[in-house]
Amino acid sequence: MEDHRAGGMDGVMRIELGMQAMQAQLVISDYSPEIIRLIGKPEVPLVLRGAVQAQGGNVEAVVVNMRGMLSNTEFSQWAPATKSTKTLTYDLSYFRFRQKDEELCEIDIINMVRKFGGEDQLAAARNAVGI
Repeated sequence: MEDHRAGGMDGVMRIELGMQAMQAQLVISDYSPEIIRLIGKPEVPLVLRGAVQAQGGNVEAVVVNMRGMLSNTEFSQWAPATKSTKTLTYDLSYFRFRQKDEELCEIDIINMVRKFGGEDQLAAARNAVGI
């Protein structure tokens, strides 16, 4: 969203000019060489799986699919008797969040898809430009 004030308008209104760049940061304690080899490669897929449970509720699976470039790796300081970590930064072109087998969000920058709660907010724009 950007501020917009055209000639004659008495105030500013927010207009949509597309989304901000998507990024994800992960903190891990694995120093595997395979991770270092991924730096700079485009469209690296990443899947995160977990489970959530509300108090007194059922366990629900959560799956997050991402795709992008590992653009930065930051190593923590090494010290005796402490866990060393590394922070991975992904610049994303794709993000999907599912919980309990329901797709809640899917953003695919390259293919011009932006879905929230099953509604594809860019379907009409894709259709208008013949995609």
